[in-house]
Amino acid sequence: MIRISNTLKWQILLILLFVLLSSLVVASENNEENFSYINDSIFSDYGTVIFEDLENDPDMIAIRGTIPEIKNSEELKEWDAELRGHRENIGSLIEPYMTSNDGPVVALAYNSDGYMRVYLDKYLETEINDTTIDMLYQIIEEEYEQEGIDNVPVAFIFRYRAIETIEKETYLSGFSSLLCLLVIMCLIALKKYN
Repeated sequence: MIRISNTLKWQILLILLFVLLSSLVVASENNEENFSYINDSIFSDYGTVIFEDLENDPDMIAIRGTIPEIKNSEELKEWDAELRGHRENIGSLIEPYMTSNDGPVVALAYNSDGYMRVYLDKYLETEINDTTIDMLYQIIEEEYEQEGIDNVPVAFIFRYRAIETIEKETYLSGFSSLLCLLVIMCLIALKKYN
């Protein structure tokens, strides 16, 4: 009969608990597979429905442009790919207006529903007006017009910017190795008691 002391049982339990809690799972998101596929019969008023939903967002500032007529989910996927194809150019054009450069833009994003999102700093809510939005939209629209895309759909939304901290992050170097060593020692101890 195997006799394991209560102390050893608690040690094993704690080690297993540490191992379980220390392993992190990171879920990656693949935008190409992140489409909200919907029944093709819903596409008759697709752009209108999407923008109506956006207008209910309390942080929505303005919507410029229109989503082109989309008849099915395959056309939506193609349109989304066309929008995203200009990501780097748009990013470099908007870079001077980012909060990191004391501008109002917190982030740029592409929504799989067929429009672009420009997040503006909620801390600057009183300073952001139609002139600011029109200026940013003109920069974006001119880039797309060069490729033959007119009236590109863009939603301007308030978002709080992240407050930067200068604290140095500390890591427990070798912590995983230590846990692995403890597990091996426990296994040896269990085998010894068998």
